[in-house]
Amino acid sequence: MVPEVSIDNRIQKFEKLKGLATNRERLNQTLGELTKFNYNQDGSSSFYIRDSHGLEFKTTNSNLINLVTTQLQKTLEQRKSEFEQEILAFEL
Repeated sequence: MVPEVSIDNRIQKFEKLKGLATNRERLNQTLGELTKFNYNQDGSSSFYIRDSHGLEFKTTNSNLINLVTTQLQKTLEQRKSEFEQEILAFEL
């Protein structure tokens, strides 16, 4: 016998699935922008990090920028893969 699912429960699950899809899409856009950046580097790039107190780290070292963007891309690709696995395994 199939258990009865309430409408509210089903809608809540749908919203969760929609949230996963939205997060995946945002990640996909970020990856696209990062990929464009990586391929369009001309050696005159700058990398900034600023905290809530206004403290800032800046570098123009292309090797460091490449290391950071490569690691960020790997991390984002891994997270995208995790979202995709959650979406594929998701059951309404």
